[in-house]
Amino acid sequence: MSTLPAALVTGASSGIGLRLAHELARLGHPLVVVSERAAELEQAAAELRRAHAVPVHPVVQDLAVPGAADALVAACDAAGLPVGLLVNNAGVLLAGPFLEQPAARVAGLMQLHTTTVVELCHRFGARFAARGAGGILIVSSISARMPYPVIALYGPSKGFLRQFGRALRHELRPHGVRVTVVLPGATDTALYAEHGVDRRLARRLGVMRSPERVARDAVRAWRRDRAQVVPGLLDRVIWGLLPLVPHGLIALAYRVWRHRR
Repeated sequence: MSTLPAALVTGASSGIGLRLAHELARLGHPLVVVSERAAELEQAAAELRRAHAVPVHPVVQDLAVPGAADALVAACDAAGLPVGLLVNNAGVLLAGPFLEQPAARVAGLMQLHTTTVVELCHRFGARFAARGAGGILIVSSISARMPYPVIALYGPSKGFLRQFGRALRHELRPHGVRVTVVLPGATDTALYAEHGVDRRLARRLGVMRSPERVARDAVRAWRRDRAQVVPGLLDRVIWGLLPLVPHGLIALAYRVWRHRR
């Protein structure tokens, strides 16, 4: 029986979240896997059980609605699941001009990327600090580095996660709680397929990471108590160069995109 604390992974039915769950289970962490997609979550849980000798408890919960964090905490308590590592991974991508996005989807993204993450960190962080041990992984994005028209909500919300995670790290570290922010670049997941990105071409060109690589680097960074990690050499180079991009060039790129639309 594992002596490691249970890891709660949001957005665990596919993509980076599922690979993070695999990586943590491989190390021996029991799992609480969370997604709003019930059928996919059950399949993911079955896959994790087959691959690893750890308990896997699926929780179906939409985290893009008010009150989701408290509902998830209550579900863990009711099932007697002592969570010791919180992995905030769930996310959505809204692509297109901001004013064309449906109001409900705008609200849902902000709830999912910011409010629910803050509330989960607040609820579980208090428990971790009280027991003097625990961990929090926050999956942000390389898009946190600069403003991107057409994903005007996604990038800034990920920027908030980065700053929040870095600040939280300072506050919780004296209490034995390790906080790491993960900043992936383009990753081969359904998030991009939904918006027409040619993932096969991106992989061939080497500009898209595998979710396995992102998960491996993320967990390694957390175990080494690093403040943040940008998985992949190319993305680390891009991360360093992004602040040098002139805002005039960003404006030009958007005008070209709008003209070709």
